[in-house]
Amino acid sequence: MKKTALSLLSCLAALPAFGAYSLNLVNQVNVGSGGAEILSYQKNTGTIASTASGGIQLYSFSGGAVSTGAFADFSSSFGTTSGLDNISSTALDPLNRGFGLAALIPNSNGGELGQLGFYDYSTGAVLGSVNVGYHPDSVIFSGDGRYAFVANEGENGADGGEVPGSVSVIDLLNVSSTADIGNAVVNTYDFQGQDLSGLRDYASPNAPTYMNIEPEYLSYSNGKLYVSLQENNGIAEFDTATSSWSNIWSLGTRDLVVDASDLDGVNVDDAVKGLPMPDTIASFEKDGTTYIVTANEGDAASDDEERVKDLGTDGLPAVDPATIAALNLIYGDFTDNEALGRLQVSIMDGDTDGDGDIDELTMFGTRGFSILDDEGNLVVDSGSLENLLLAMEPDVNYHNAEGEGGIPDSFDGRSDNKGPEPEGLDVIQLEDGTVLLALGMERQNGILLFDITDPSNPLALDYINSYEDGMIAPESLKFIEDDEGRLFLLTGYEVSGNYGIYSLDLTAVPEPAAYAAFAGVLGLGLVLWRRRRTA
Repeated sequence: MKKTALSLLSCLAALPAFGAYSLNLVNQVNVGSGGAEILSYQKNTGTIASTASGGIQLYSFSGGAVSTGAFADFSSSFGTTSGLDNISSTALDPLNRGFGLAALIPNSNGGELGQLGFYDYSTGAVLGSVNVGYHPDSVIFSGDGRYAFVANEGENGADGGEVPGSVSVIDLLNVSSTADIGNAVVNTYDFQGQDLSGLRDYASPNAPTYMNIEPEYLSYSNGKLYVSLQENNGIAEFDTATSSWSNIWSLGTRDLVVDASDLDGVNVDDAVKGLPMPDTIASFEKDGTTYIVTANEGDAASDDEERVKDLGTDGLPAVDPATIAALNLIYGDFTDNEALGRLQVSIMDGDTDGDGDIDELTMFGTRGFSILDDEGNLVVDSGSLENLLLAMEPDVNYHNAEGEGGIPDSFDGRSDNKGPEPEGLDVIQLEDGTVLLALGMERQNGILLFDITDPSNPLALDYINSYEDGMIAPESLKFIEDDEGRLFLLTGYEVSGNYGIYSLDLTAVPEPAAYAAFAGVLGLGLVLWRRRRTA
């Protein structure tokens, strides 16, 4: 790997140094077609698990080196070899009881419950399965191993049938080994009877709102399970002590400045609203407060988004006349392709006065991340990370690339949609109190590293893009520690079907307090700009 460190301000070279982390690629592993989308790790045994076509591929890991292990074959789940559609997620038991979990989606997704499969992560033996909810999309363990949780997205099947989203809670109190998995107790909770006001109810108008709730991802902290409701633009909180939903928050909108056109080159200067609609979330505790970090990817249904220039035609809601006048003062004609015309926006959001037209143009996702507290209050929002990425990525051709995973010959192609698409993230809290955030930008193909020890003041530490190493479209990220206490970041790449192993290396850099005022980018204090790709 070729690396070039850029000094932000040369006059800072003599300032006192402190420790900051950087990412360096040390290994990559090819899983193959359909593989490496979701990864998990078991520290005691040094086991990596990766979703793969028809099963879970297992690996042994030590000091950056990887060897291929057993394969857990779930291809005959649901009774036949054609019954399994895909494996959406996997997780390895943190207590070293010998089993892992796999979220299994059936081909008849609209009318058949999904399953949670158990496997032996040493031998690959399939140990059994239990029913969960419809379309299980992600699975995690609680840190103490007492529970496993499954987010059941409840996506409508090909037959158009309505099925509810839910969360399955698996109590593992009486499971001490692979021989005891029959003692697992499963309860599934949908959202019937909950106050869902403020959430986006975008799906079938003929179904009750609770049937349209779609859990996406999970994080557990201090007795509470946090669930991203991506299509509904919300976060739900489940209390394991009472086995009930304790809070449901709408995430509202964010004020953004973005590159809104795919036909104007690089111009991050368009002011719009954005719906966070997070995919992956993570949580951590600090000073008695739990913080939730969200990757604000955005997600639209096929009949939910339209280009700005098409609003007011063919039965679509029109833009409010006052909004038109204000935008035309800025752009001349705001519907031009090089203005806002090609931006894809929501047709069910932005009517602030209830008169049926759109007062605020509202796009899907925010092209960045947010940190919330455990009351649902916004602590910090990064805004669009486009300017930060432009500063840290030496090749402008990766800017909002159209192809999956930042294919550089498709420069600017996603500016009219969701831009770089922050999708996967993970958070780790180190023994010295440092909290690190890794954020994967699926279309940009890069990974950003932040210090979020002070949740209200994130510091950008590093950026790396491994496209030239053949790793395309970062989907899942997982901080791990090896048997010698060294830190690594696992990153699964959806399109290329492989995963990268990055070391986290401590680097001496200038004290950020000395120059935060000079280095702010969209409110982010910039500790270290390392423009890096592989050569």
